[in-house]
Amino acid sequence: MIVVTGGAGFIGSNLIKHLNQRGEKNILLIDCLKNGRQVSNIADLDIVDYLDKKIFEISKFNHVRAVFHQGACSDTTEWDGEFLMENNYAYSKRLLLSCLSKNIPFIYASSAAVYGTHGRPLNMYAYSKFLFDEWVKTLLPRTQTQIIGLRYFNVYGPREQHKGPMRSVVSQNVNLWFLEHPNLGGIFDVGTGQAETFNAVAKEIINLHGRGSIEYINFPEQLKNVYQSNTQANISLLREFGYEKPFLTLEQGIRRYCNRLDVSLKS
Repeated sequence: MIVVTGGAGFIGSNLIKHLNQRGEKNILLIDCLKNGRQVSNIADLDIVDYLDKKIFEISKFNHVRAVFHQGACSDTTEWDGEFLMENNYAYSKRLLLSCLSKNIPFIYASSAAVYGTHGRPLNMYAYSKFLFDEWVKTLLPRTQTQIIGLRYFNVYGPREQHKGPMRSVVSQNVNLWFLEHPNLGGIFDVGTGQAETFNAVAKEIINLHGRGSIEYINFPEQLKNVYQSNTQANISLLREFGYEKPFLTLEQGIRRYCNRLDVSLKS
């Protein structure tokens, strides 16, 4: 069995869909569906069971092949530090320790937000992710169990509608590659390695549809000094460890995403 926490979220649901396409159906989806808006993400997924994160305990299950820990509060505008540290940091620690006790591979979602400005996280979400990464680093040299941290850089695609204002403006699946390479461990940047501007995104969409114009607005006041304005993944370590698949260019990614949106709007 494969466990996916945050399985109703953007990355988690896409991960399960990819697993289904590879013939994997023995999947346990862990999440909190309190608001119910993620139903569109999970309605077409093939899973063996669902459990709320509050009652899920890995110790109660045998024959778990791997845990993909995608569950977290990913809202960078959330300032409840107690909530974020419990949900993103303490819960992740408990889950990882349980996996280590049973030698279960643990592949988790980190974030480019940990880099902040000059290596300092700018908000509580970023700090919760940063602190967990730092704790993981102390474990890596002294465990034989696979631990993989993936620092995502501005991921985008289908199944993120429920995120409201935190949706991305617009993904080779590195998660599955590490599942196939259980001897590897570490924390890796995941992105194209090429920084792009929002301006370039807008121009590419206009070019694709042959119409439209760009309207410029001021940077939101509530995000000033607490949100990164520049990010660029360094994928040299990922390549060094043997991941050779190409990442989509901006043009390729936007074209694929817009084509999917056109199909969904017409259906």
